[in-house]
Amino acid sequence: SGTELVYDNDTGLADLSGPVRLSREAEGSGPEILASADSLIFDVETELSTLSGSVLISSGSRISYADSLVLDEDAGVATLRGSPARSVEGENDISGSVLIYYLDTDDVVVEGGVSGSLELELP
Repeated sequence: SGTELVYDNDTGLADLSGPVRLSREAEGSGPEILASADSLIFDVETELSTLSGSVLISSGSRISYADSLVLDEDAGVATLRGSPARSVEGENDISGSVLIYYLDTDDVVVEGGVSGSLELELP
């Protein structure tokens, strides 16, 4: 949902201005995902959604922050970019230039300028 949708027939881009709210139902073992951003562009040809500006994603107990997010539903992947992009779950706090988020498993891969803190459980 958003405040205004403008579709350009020539480019095939749908531009939704915000604030934008996006929800994705839980699939497989993954949690429901809620996202908010300043705007969203949907490319009809590639079926990719790009959220931009103050991106906030909530999935289960994980909260992630980014400047932009590209959502590829077919691949089940969201790519978050930021300076830095950040993901927090409990005491675990990781950040990097790129967070690759696997939607169906709730796994995150961090690339570029990786930093953070992780709580480890030892046997």
